[in-house]
Amino acid sequence: MCDECHKHQGQLPEKRLTRAESHEVMLRKYLAACRTSEARAREAIEAQRDRAAAALASRGSLADRLVSAAEGSGRHNCPAVQLGRDPQIVEFARKHRERRGSHRGYEEDDW
Repeated sequence: MCDECHKHQGQLPEKRLTRAESHEVMLRKYLAACRTSEARAREAIEAQRDRAAAALASRGSLADRLVSAAEGSGRHNCPAVQLGRDPQIVEFARKHRERRGSHRGYEEDDW
């Protein structure tokens, strides 16, 4: 190829090097943006996990209170006591008491 011909100017080593360098700059910017986006996504995931764990702890506490009330209610049979006797609520309260006693907390497997 001739160095003078306009058609072949893009093949000159200097031109190829300039294109490669500008391409590298562009890719580094994209990589930095991707890393920033990934970091934000990870922070959002962690925040959501914390919120879910707090919601589960709150529900566990409520289930525990319902079951405790149902256990001490004698023959009373209002809707709240009926909930406190529901097997799923009783199981949820049991697990909550176990976690509270072990200080383990709620994990993703509990969802």
